[in-house]
Amino acid sequence: MKNNDTEKRLSSPSGLEPGEWCEDYLIPRRVRLHPLKDELFVAEESGKLVRWRYTPALTFVDGLETADIEDLVFSPDGQWFAVSARSLRSIDIRNAEDLSRLRQMQNALTNGEYMFSMCLDQDGSWLVIDSCRKPGELDEEEGLAWIHLQMGEAHARTWS
Repeated sequence: MKNNDTEKRLSSPSGLEPGEWCEDYLIPRRVRLHPLKDELFVAEESGKLVRWRYTPALTFVDGLETADIEDLVFSPDGQWFAVSARSLRSIDIRNAEDLSRLRQMQNALTNGEYMFSMCLDQDGSWLVIDSCRKPGELDEEEGLAWIHLQMGEAHARTWS
């Protein structure tokens, strides 16, 4: 799905069935377990996100397709999750029940191609991103960025 397209709901797993996976798939996938429910979320870098219930049997629940997905991390209470999209240079906060977007964050630290994995602190208030400042330049600086999710306060530190 292209950057300017709107997201769409998926009525089927669209190739993200666990039995279909193998070591040599071309598009990277992230699999995350819900912290409190018997559910797992599969995110494909191409932009597909699928939710499965695995008790009593593996069952497709719902899914969506958006621009692209780099990483996905759940809040400690399982009510929401953060998902990063490099091409949109943004991080979406989404409802874990219906996958709807609660809000979108865009700032200098969500700088697209150089935004990689994410994690949350233990109370879910700070989002930490493996990121890069001055991407593509000779003095490119790898490091971390962190954003306070309630106040919007953002910081970055580099390894140099």
